[in-house]
Amino acid sequence: MMRGAAGSIRRGFMSGKAREDKKNRRAGRWPGRAPLAGLAAIAAMAALPALAQTTGRNPSHEDILRGFDIAALYADKDQGRIGYGSGATLTGVVTKWTGPVRYRIEGMDYDKARIAESIAALNRLAGIAGVTVEPAGTGNPNFSIIFVNTEDLRTSNGGRAGCITSWNEDKWYGRLHWAKLTINLGHRGDIGRCIVHEMLHAFGLRGHPHRLHSILSYSTDRFVFDLTEADTVMLQTLYDKRIPAGLARLPAVALADGIIEEKRRALNPAAPPKSAAEPVLDDILADLRKAADDGNVRAMLHLAEAYRFGIRLPKDMAQMAALLDRADALTDMDRVFDLAYALQFGRHVPKDLPRAAAIYRRGAEAGFTAFQNNLGTMLRDGTGIPPDQTEALMWFTIAARARHAMAESNRSKLSETAPGEVQAAAIARADAWKPAATAAKQGP
Repeated sequence: MMRGAAGSIRRGFMSGKAREDKKNRRAGRWPGRAPLAGLAAIAAMAALPALAQTTGRNPSHEDILRGFDIAALYADKDQGRIGYGSGATLTGVVTKWTGPVRYRIEGMDYDKARIAESIAALNRLAGIAGVTVEPAGTGNPNFSIIFVNTEDLRTSNGGRAGCITSWNEDKWYGRLHWAKLTINLGHRGDIGRCIVHEMLHAFGLRGHPHRLHSILSYSTDRFVFDLTEADTVMLQTLYDKRIPAGLARLPAVALADGIIEEKRRALNPAAPPKSAAEPVLDDILADLRKAADDGNVRAMLHLAEAYRFGIRLPKDMAQMAALLDRADALTDMDRVFDLAYALQFGRHVPKDLPRAAAIYRRGAEAGFTAFQNNLGTMLRDGTGIPPDQTEALMWFTIAARARHAMAESNRSKLSETAPGEVQAAAIARADAWKPAATAAKQGP
């Protein structure tokens, strides 16, 4: 496991009435509601004529495509620019379940009807997505449905919540590891709607496309009580096998363009004609360029990938290389870690093990524990760098002393097999080591 590979998110559902009351108290007014072959195929996508966009209960193709970008890629949009809503990142990847969902009911169990409703909702969404669902039994669940009765279940902004979803995901490979849906039986709002809304988050539709007629949107939840056409199409698209977990935002939306048309036409043959994907893709490119200009290495990697495969940009390996050099030149080593990881494992850009090892060494010598651990693994395994068990154990030891959990595990495992003289030399070198900046200040 490498640093930066996973993270946890917590989101909550506050009913429209609760938000309305809260905003009225504050403002005294009625509130407003707020894989390589696939990438090569994207590059050959033909241009389509632009058509007028429609919104509401009969969404246009562009509405659903933008909604997919917000919900499935968790994209953060400037609502003043295009009118779409909340998210968390400009550089998202496709995130979904890649294996069976094993659920367990926890907490209060007196409301049998609500428990049955929750299991039925889980099975319904899994059926749309094509995901296997089974009770966890005596094994470990990866999907917990927890019932509580409390006044204190709160959303991230402090409002009283009917439901809250937490999930853990791999931020490079897009795999959902676990999800927890907490349902508040003491909530006076529509818990049924809340359950469907939060379960969609738990299946990977994590954002809120506010301009879309969707149960995910807080702008429409006063009159949307169940899955809409857009919700079903987005969920089907997310779990289509042509869109792999971990795919970056730009190629994912480019692929989703055709798949959304296919799914919506099957669901609603009278849907409005297909509109062009180019305006949406150009908005994404603008987002990536802005983030790259702000020093976001993930954005640089995603732009490099676009130049690598010619996704809405001309195929240009020189431009790709320039973006990698730009990321490598940053002085913030926490950001540069993403470049080293991408080069080590070939994420978005071609694998380059010697360059990854060199970047890890630069960070390791400056005292960054994640770099020390990853350099240690490359030295231990001889990937991109000649194998050296003594130096590997030295870096694991230094990082472990700084409480890096994975480094401690690696140190312990390597110590079990390393000869005594290797262990002694590694410990001596670790004892004598000083960060490069400190050594430079102290002089010879």
